[in-house]
Amino acid sequence: MNKLLRIALILLISVCVFDPEGLLLGIKNIMFVLVWIIFLTGISAEIANNKKVYIRTSVIMYLLIFILVPFTSMVYYIFIGNDFVDNGYIYFKPYLFLTLIIVLYVSKIDLIKETVIILTLLSILTIIIFIISIYGDNLIQSIHSISYLPINIGTRLHSGVNFPLIHFFTSPLIIFPIGYFSFIFMYSKGKKRLSMGLLIAINMVAMFLGGTRNNIIVSIMTPIIIVYWYNKKKTNLLVIFAILFVAIVGFWDILVGMLDIKETSNSIKFSYLLDYLNLYSDSKVLLWGQGLGSSFSTKHSGY
Repeated sequence: MNKLLRIALILLISVCVFDPEGLLLGIKNIMFVLVWIIFLTGISAEIANNKKVYIRTSVIMYLLIFILVPFTSMVYYIFIGNDFVDNGYIYFKPYLFLTLIIVLYVSKIDLIKETVIILTLLSILTIIIFIISIYGDNLIQSIHSISYLPINIGTRLHSGVNFPLIHFFTSPLIIFPIGYFSFIFMYSKGKKRLSMGLLIAINMVAMFLGGTRNNIIVSIMTPIIIVYWYNKKKTNLLVIFAILFVAIVGFWDILVGMLDIKETSNSIKFSYLLDYLNLYSDSKVLLWGQGLGSSFSTKHSGY
């Protein structure tokens, strides 16, 4: 049962990474249900053979807390007279994926390595598309014409500098392979260290190509933080900080511009902060919210 279940889980993770909205293949929900069917079939067989199935109370409590809170909020949203299917439910549905912790815990399946491999494949695909975008405008235009693809391609202006933008919607998840390979890099030698360095570089480049401020900053800072956290040799840390200092000085104008509150994107985000402060000035909204799936009026973007 575990072998089949592992395959189904790997396929589910792959679909979630490469087709997060379920619009390209349309099988994300099907794979989720299939995982549960395989799991419940296997558990039923074990129970029928008088085998005991154990799960810690803390796991159940964790799941209940993170399911009941949004569920209660969704119910509140329904009771104040809003539409259930079109709004409340679509925001609640992703929380159901947390139920997979029961599947993983009971089956004792560890998918860390598989997930890191899948995300590294996303990084490789990102770099390939970037290279194609340099020489193949027609192909990129064809990709743009498909509205349901989970990717944005183009450029993004930061501080007067055009950064390439190959932004898969799940690109922030690349932080996991960067951290994973950075940790292994520290405790490996020879060819293994070289291969880990290459994998770190591939994932860093791909995450950087995501083009957003978060992607760019996190892709650079993650390996530095990992090395700082686990490294006991202070001389190595001094070298790292020296390199970081030189990088900050060299790109100071760009960094300042990226964080400038007058920059268009930043000014819109700051206006959202003011909108939220205005919203939470109502004590009832501050205490109870407006329900999962609700909306409110903003200065720049309407509802």
